Amino acid sequence: MHLGCDHLCDFQDACIRKVPIFSDLSKEEVHRFQEAVHSKIFAKGQFIFRQGEKSKGLFVLSDGLVKLTILSTDGKEQILRILYPGDFFGQYALLENKTYYANAEALRQTTVCMISKEEFLKIIGHSPKTMFQFLLSVNQKLHESEEWIGARSFLEVEQRLTRYLLYFYQKNNHPGQAFNLPIPKKDFAALIGTTPETLSRKLVGLKKRNIISLEGPRGIKIIDETALQAMVGDIGR
Repeated sequence: MHLGCDHLCDFQDACIRKVPIFSDLSKEEVHRFQEAVHSKIFAKGQFIFRQGEKSKGLFVLSDGLVKLTILSTDGKEQILRILYPGDFFGQYALLENKTYYANAEALRQTTVCMISKEEFLKIIGHSPKTMFQFLLSVNQKLHESEEWIGARSFLEVEQRLTRYLLYFYQKNNHPGQAFNLPIPKKDFAALIGTTPETLSRKLVGLKKRNIISLEGPRGIKIIDETALQAMVGDIGR
């Protein structure tokens, strides 16, 4: 589904400005992006791109949820990251001119804005400030990835759990309210490197200490954010 700028420039503008590095673009730069942006709606379970496909461009998640996964040689799926509105992805394949290292799959109905590789490189080539901010943001994402890898390697299960709960909470559109886990608990357990049984025990333990409340199959409400923050731990870098 292609959405033309003639009718949806406001939508394109909102999509662009959801990404922090593009939030202070000049009107002229925004117009360039508007002309280059294409939007598409994906149903739950549809792939935005698949591991091994050639890079198409830079993607911005406008609405919905996306999971990045890789498949092992035996077909086992490993979730790498959950993406929320405002997140951009596909940047590594774009910059390195390589194929995608992961799959990007919609977790529910999702709207994605895409800027083709050629148009994106052309635009940032005319805007050193935007290029610098983009590279800084890419570096930050690499740093965050290292943090998650370090957490999986050196932190206890409860510390890994609290990190992700706070991450999901901070990404929630309505802070202070209950939020749903974006993936089933069995997948969440795999994401933090534990078993579903251990995950359930840890969640119940946090509930008994009045740090969280459990609301339905996936619903969680953080009652004591300070206590949860204190449990995050340091990977000792």
